Amino acid sequence: MRVVTSSEVVKFHLKNFLKYAPKDYEIVVVGTDVRCHSSQYSSNIKWINLNIERKIRPFKDLISLFKLIQIVRSEKVDVLHSIMPKSGLLASLAGFATKTPIRIHTFTGQVWATRRNPMRFFLKSIDKLIVFVNTQCLTDSFSQSDFLNKNGINWQGKPLPVLGFGSLDGIDLAVFDPELRIQLRKKFRTQLGISDSSFVFIYLGRKNRDKGVQFIVEAFLKIRELHPDCYLLYVGPSEDDDVLRAHPQIDLKNIVVVDRTITPENYIYASDVFCLPSQREGFGTSVIECAAAGVPTIGSRIPGLIDSIVDQKTGLLLDQISTESLFNCMLNLYQDRRLLQSLSVNCPDFVIKKFDAQLVIRNTFLLYKELLGQQIDQTSAK
Repeated sequence: MRVVTSSEVVKFHLKNFLKYAPKDYEIVVVGTDVRCHSSQYSSNIKWINLNIERKIRPFKDLISLFKLIQIVRSEKVDVLHSIMPKSGLLASLAGFATKTPIRIHTFTGQVWATRRNPMRFFLKSIDKLIVFVNTQCLTDSFSQSDFLNKNGINWQGKPLPVLGFGSLDGIDLAVFDPELRIQLRKKFRTQLGISDSSFVFIYLGRKNRDKGVQFIVEAFLKIRELHPDCYLLYVGPSEDDDVLRAHPQIDLKNIVVVDRTITPENYIYASDVFCLPSQREGFGTSVIECAAAGVPTIGSRIPGLIDSIVDQKTGLLLDQISTESLFNCMLNLYQDRRLLQSLSVNCPDFVIKKFDAQLVIRNTFLLYKELLGQQIDQTSAK
């Protein structure tokens, strides 16, 4: 059983897991409105809708926990695997309460990384509880494991393990492909009203301040003053602290605003550089999606992104998260087309060697098999 917060998590973080899962496993997916995906995947996958709030809602969370306990019992789960903070807490407690043999949580970034006391202490305590009640915990990047370990969150005194080279779901190389980008670049730019000769920056993800969207918009406005042929694709669901929502007076000239999309590759194919001056990341899935298609990233030098971006080889890392530092890197790649081309050429090989979805998913099921084998051996010994 895979437990997630919402249906969006399925398409962004579970689609390859569900696509490449071995057929001899019965898989159940639980989360808010997940059943909407049922027609897109194999018939051996069962979908159960369970409302899980992303924000803290004590009364609703307690109801969701009791319902999840009932679901886990009725499905007779062998492996319970969660991702995302809220679903991780509920699944961990439900698995512990039902004595599910294998209970796994994968950390994908820390909400508390940008918070201050006492909320930081409270959220860190929840992560420690998740580790305590599960039988195995993982992260999706080595730098995230080190960060958690430094903050007292580890596995038996050691950093939480990482499968392979990291990544939660890997990259489907048939979808994110540099050759397809070359073939389809002009088509998607035409649909967006952008000429083939224009220079296009992209942001792809949830639009909130933790992702650094205010720096992206501010830096782009400065770039646009100098180079009117530049565009910004601003793609993803808008949240309360989205800079454009907070400042509706901003001139949207050359800014293409897109809400939710099920085809992020179309926008990536139309782009030249991905910008992610984020304050916290678990790994950076969108970074390696872009890299697989030959689009380099300007990103923060923080845990998670330092695993998905190789500085000066597949992108540029910001030592300081600010409008000025992002602007300088954006301007550098606009002006230095040889550097841009070098980064673009390096990107796909980096992804192919480390983050092919089939490799990542194979490692996940090898872990399941190993843990199930250990459980069977322990039961036999008793």
